[in-house]
Amino acid sequence: MEFPEGKFLTDIHHHLSGSFCEVLLEKIAIRKGIKLDENFKEKLMEYDSLPDFVDKWADFSPIYAGDSNAVEELVYDCVRRCAEIGVVYLETRICTFLYTSHSPYYIQYENFKPDINTQKEALEVVKKAVRRAMKDFPILVKIILVAVRTMYKYNTELTELLSEGDDLIVGIDTAGDESAPMSDEEFLSLKSFYQAAAKHNLGRTFHAGETCGAENIIKAIEEFGAQRIGHGYALINDENLAKELKQKDIHFELCPVSSVMIQKNDSFKDMKTTFNWFFDQDLNVSLNSDDSMFFKCVDVSINHCQSKFNIDDKKILKALLDSARSSFLNDNDKKRLIDHIKKNFRLTMT
Repeated sequence: MEFPEGKFLTDIHHHLSGSFCEVLLEKIAIRKGIKLDENFKEKLMEYDSLPDFVDKWADFSPIYAGDSNAVEELVYDCVRRCAEIGVVYLETRICTFLYTSHSPYYIQYENFKPDINTQKEALEVVKKAVRRAMKDFPILVKIILVAVRTMYKYNTELTELLSEGDDLIVGIDTAGDESAPMSDEEFLSLKSFYQAAAKHNLGRTFHAGETCGAENIIKAIEEFGAQRIGHGYALINDENLAKELKQKDIHFELCPVSSVMIQKNDSFKDMKTTFNWFFDQDLNVSLNSDDSMFFKCVDVSINHCQSKFNIDDKKILKALLDSARSSFLNDNDKKRLIDHIKKNFRLTMT
């Protein structure tokens, strides 16, 4: 596809289900006869910590789990909205098991027969919706498959998906509560997942250093071979490590709005200082939405950096180019994306 003129945004840390439209979720629930709390949308936005936030999936994922029509509608709508705000390249992350009838949050509703019962079926529905959206809107989309901390029983089936050889699948990730102890069984499960990804030449990222220390960043890189780090704000507490990771060109997927709304660690809670530090150290960074249902789209994240963190246009452009350079695209598409951003970047972001 040709990237659209005048648009230049990227989003490479974007959780698909966390970016569904809450209004559309409500409409689907009504259509299916699912009774929601009268304050459904308001309660979704009530959380006090990262684990509390992760638990929100129990409130809304039963609406679409196991339902191919609902999933396709939600995914298509999500990609459409990204294209409309100016995203030209999107790497969206999916926890395939959460879309199935075997999700830990699945609810069997009356008069409904699930038609997504395996992770492979879930992936096929998502891919179908993504491809349809890319035909209708000027946006390039790739998929990252996600394992979830403590839910490692799903990883064997997830790992099998890596051998599919589909060009839509470009990488893997691990998300969830990084403060949870990692058992030997979980470690081996994730190790196999990352080894399989490397074998199939897929990119590897890992949520680390978001609400815990820099040791989690080290573990993600040294134990699992992560090339990118999701968040990684704890790096500000270890300048020697920062210098080492700059030399290794490790990429940090920064998420401005979610960092402010979720961040509870007093050692790096001043996110204005933290974000400016990443730029001042000339680290390889991008600016992303995370979960746009909760934290708005990536254009809002960039505007937040400018208006609240005083990050100037030169640094915004650097982050966009770093995002393209560190994306999991092939070399040809990377070059096209970089050239497009350089040509189309507007100094005025409003």
